[in-house]
Amino acid sequence: MDTEIELKFFVSEQHVVEKITAFLQSLALPIIHNEKQLNNSYFDTETMQLRADDFGLRIRTSAGFKEQTIKTAGSCVGGLHQRPEYNVEIDDNVPNLSLFPRDIWHTWQDISQLQQQLKPIFSTNFVRHTWLIDYSPSTKIELAYDVGVIKVNEQQLPIAEIELELLAGNTEHLISLAKKLCSVIKLLPGTTSKAARGYALVAQHEILPLLSPLEVIPLNQQHSINESFTIGLQFALNQMQFALNAYVQQPCLSYLVKVTEMLALMRHGFWLYQAYLPPPMNMLRDELSYFIKQFAWVDNAIHFQELTDKTGNYRHKLEFSHQLLKQLKFERNQLPDEKKVIKIFRSARFNQLQLSILESLLAQELCHQTAAELSITVFAEQALEHNLQQIQQHLSPTTALSAEQYLQHYKLFIRSLLTGSWFGQLYEDQARLEFRDPWLDIKQGIAELQTLWIIKLHLDSLADYPVKLERWLDSKIENLLLALNHSKTSALAIRPYWH
Repeated sequence: MDTEIELKFFVSEQHVVEKITAFLQSLALPIIHNEKQLNNSYFDTETMQLRADDFGLRIRTSAGFKEQTIKTAGSCVGGLHQRPEYNVEIDDNVPNLSLFPRDIWHTWQDISQLQQQLKPIFSTNFVRHTWLIDYSPSTKIELAYDVGVIKVNEQQLPIAEIELELLAGNTEHLISLAKKLCSVIKLLPGTTSKAARGYALVAQHEILPLLSPLEVIPLNQQHSINESFTIGLQFALNQMQFALNAYVQQPCLSYLVKVTEMLALMRHGFWLYQAYLPPPMNMLRDELSYFIKQFAWVDNAIHFQELTDKTGNYRHKLEFSHQLLKQLKFERNQLPDEKKVIKIFRSARFNQLQLSILESLLAQELCHQTAAELSITVFAEQALEHNLQQIQQHLSPTTALSAEQYLQHYKLFIRSLLTGSWFGQLYEDQARLEFRDPWLDIKQGIAELQTLWIIKLHLDSLADYPVKLERWLDSKIENLLLALNHSKTSALAIRPYWH
């Protein structure tokens, strides 16, 4: 058995081979370059039983040599893939499952039945350029550039990706090489394998994330402070990379919102755990803040989209003032477009940040040893209680807030919800949801208020506008404030789930 440890990146540039060769020559590293055609047939049953059990089965052919490979369940953190694989040289065109070790199979799997039901599902055919690199006396890395296609009958998807596989040595050198490579070639973290994309093509669906509001990090009360920080950071990084790849595949503001949410969730984690983190970690937090600022316009983009799209809830009302609608469209067009967003995603600085976070995740201990003396539940309760007290200082259950006050306190609500995202899973689901849902309603209500406030600000700047539009807007804001104040009163009356 071998366990692959590799970083995957998607590429969209020309002359990649030449750029990689020049890059490696500039490092003055001993290298061996090779090129070969690889043809791969993936096998499964009609009902995709192997896929359901997280197995990947293929036959690879290259220059007359055939090898069957099965990959079992692995992990992916920040683009670093680790997955056990078993390789056997064969002569046939169909895999022989009996040649693999018996202990890799689940107890419920009938190997003889699986063997009878195997059939080719899809193929991946590509040219692989490889550079064998002696990165240090103890570290060997294979850098591969694959370019070709994934095929299912007449359908196909392009392959253009770079893999850096650790053959010997430690992952620090692997990440170090990747950081340098990012400054030469524009990359995206490869969150999905060729096999996963092949299966998606078979199923005729795209690999896109399910969007939900501020997910809760999967912690439990047995986790240490160090483990909880590591799990949270890993969760947010994976979610962010999945969302940014989805955006590149299908540019949509909803995916970009998820990217910004995960950036904020990671940065919030650095704030929550800052007392136990070494000073160099502050640099990662500052870099996260930098990119959060780069995407600070995204909320406005959502609001302008709602106002100017023909399917937007308010569009028919805005038709009363063509001047207002024209002004809103102009403002929307001034916001960064998808090309500028993708340029940031592929930038060296953004990729190096993600690799630095990954490097931290691979460290044995992120937090100081003093953190081991504190239980995660005590730590969580202190953070949750601190956020609640901050809210209670500014909000009263009986005092209604104005629109300006809700907009002013928006970040306060977000910080509280982010703390709940970090620690909520430590508590009973029903109590957590009962407490959290009204605050999520307030978050959604303020987002709607921000949209209406944009109309108000632009309306006030016009020399002339329809009175009925102003009356409608005032009524809409008044009704929304009633709903927000009702939600606030309800939220503050609910017993916190950590008490």
